[in-house]
Amino acid sequence: MDTPLVPWQVFFDALKKQNPGTLELWLCRWLFTNEGVIEADPRFVMLYSKFHIADFKAATPSGRAA
Repeated sequence: MDTPLVPWQVFFDALKKQNPGTLELWLCRWLFTNEGVIEADPRFVMLYSKFHIADFKAATPSGRAA
């Protein structure tokens, strides 16, 4: 699979233009790497949107996000 990598600077420019009310949902669409970001598979986004970050924190022994 040849997934296009979005360079960090391009991502940051787009991030600055996002609506604060939908920012969390927009951020869920991306997978982050050292080299840049990759758009996540839509199935991953739908799964993540069913949970809140607090759910992930509560699921770890230390209470911190894994």
